[in-house]
Amino acid sequence: MEKKTITSRDGLPITYYKAGAGDTCVLISNALGMSIKFWVPVIQTLCAEATVIGLEYRGFPGIDRELTPDECRFEAAVQDFVDVVDAERIGPFHCLSWCLGSKIALALYGRLPGRVLSIVALNSAHKQLDLQNKGKFSGLILSIRDKIRKDPDALQRMIKIMAQVGAIPTADFLAMIEEEEDDSPSLDLYDFLEAESSLSSLAFYLINTPAGLTNYLNMYEQFGLYDGEATLRTIGKPFVMLHGEKDNVIQFEERDQRLFHANPCIRQHTLEAGSHFMIVEYPKKVARMIADALRENQYALHE
Repeated sequence: MEKKTITSRDGLPITYYKAGAGDTCVLISNALGMSIKFWVPVIQTLCAEATVIGLEYRGFPGIDRELTPDECRFEAAVQDFVDVVDAERIGPFHCLSWCLGSKIALALYGRLPGRVLSIVALNSAHKQLDLQNKGKFSGLILSIRDKIRKDPDALQRMIKIMAQVGAIPTADFLAMIEEEEDDSPSLDLYDFLEAESSLSSLAFYLINTPAGLTNYLNMYEQFGLYDGEATLRTIGKPFVMLHGEKDNVIQFEERDQRLFHANPCIRQHTLEAGSHFMIVEYPKKVARMIADALRENQYALHE
């Protein structure tokens, strides 16, 4: 992969990777805070026939300071993707996303409806975050944010977690982070992700510094405010949702299924035994599913 950098409109370095030289272009919008390097098996599969571009989010990596509120805005992150596409002189393109990255893909469709050909979304976290009625994962993340805001010393304890999670005995966990069991959203998050997948520690790949964690928490809240459901109701391009059967981070209810079934452009496929981290649990299988979904989308475009 070729590593490239542009400067955002507000002066931040934006790192992205490019592979392949096919006429078809695929743009990857990753899960927030995760490295694009997790997509290497998928990129290796796709770049044989397509040009693949994957961005690292602003602030990850290479920024060792806390981003300002304006720099954390969801719209600023969307603009970074638009600017990379323009810098590469890419015409029409397909979007490929994971988790909160589906919001970037949907926002790009809203900004560039004539250029976004289709979307493939892994474990799509497209719903607007209700700050008063949080889901399990969102509730834990926002509890950590609130704890750090009330107790700045908690930030350094959380960094210890990010650096060591997954490699420490549970019995030593509370002593290490100096928290009591009845007041430990960080322990709850650890337990929740550990139950989701043995590879859960990869979730903290890029957020193991004070600036990285702070920026992640602030951007997570901003991403949560975007309502992807509104776009899904009217999207007019092929949209394939790939969902892990055992994903406990993103769970769709009956009302979600009604929304999906109401739009003929939306189709769903499920990976048996796949969790929220199925991209790193079953990389080759997921890569094949993505390649098939992109072909399915391209076929649908010509129906």
